[in-house]
Amino acid sequence: MNKKAMAAAVSMILAGGAHAAQQERPNVIVIIADDMGYSDISPFGGEIPTPNLQAMAEQGMRMSQYYTSPMSAPARSMLLTGNSNQQAGMGGMWWYDSTIGKEGYELRLTDRVTTMAERFKDAGYNTLMAGKWHLGFVPGATPKDRGFNHAFAFMGGGTSHFNDAIPLGTVEAFHTYYTRDGERVSLPDDFYSSEAYARQMNSWIKATPKEQPVFAWLAFTAPHDPCRRRTSGLSASKASMSRVTPRSIASASPA
Repeated sequence: MNKKAMAAAVSMILAGGAHAAQQERPNVIVIIADDMGYSDISPFGGEIPTPNLQAMAEQGMRMSQYYTSPMSAPARSMLLTGNSNQQAGMGGMWWYDSTIGKEGYELRLTDRVTTMAERFKDAGYNTLMAGKWHLGFVPGATPKDRGFNHAFAFMGGGTSHFNDAIPLGTVEAFHTYYTRDGERVSLPDDFYSSEAYARQMNSWIKATPKEQPVFAWLAFTAPHDPCRRRTSGLSASKASMSRVTPRSIASASPA
């Protein structure tokens, strides 16, 4: 999708409420669940209840014909820009001898593409981002550089969901650090990724002037490995998951 097509697509989103009230512009929230299967949530047939997502799906729009990459960074680059991941600069997940220096494998968002955040910002939206970025950490490719007014961002690809955020070697090698509006931040002792992302996003939305619409990019690291969660509320989750029994799994068709 080129820049003109992106502009047209965003214009259609912005005009979505025109039939109800010409002056209203809808708030837009994009929620990303990292490495989640298509039918893992109840709006798409999942057996484990996800009532809040179910309510959002019923009140919003469900898109079931979107084709994307099966990998993390390439997939989010496609969703954020409306382009192929190579055009966006995310042709892969790591630097290899065969791809270093080749167009499409910069492993950061390039100036060949425009992001939704940039278009919404141009339209007067308060553009907000919380969660996993994984689209570049150099100047020109950070959330602040790519259209977000505010961003609480995990810059890397995968990490602990708690405050021990050094999973794969050194911090610098794998960029397992957090920034808030471009500045590195430390994590509190009670940090848990999903709660922290949602709390920060809620805070920014509430602080937005009532007359200004919001574009929110909420990129959870869950259910990306390592699969860890708080122990509180675990019994309720187990009760829901117990409906997916070993027998039902064993009888599933291998096809």
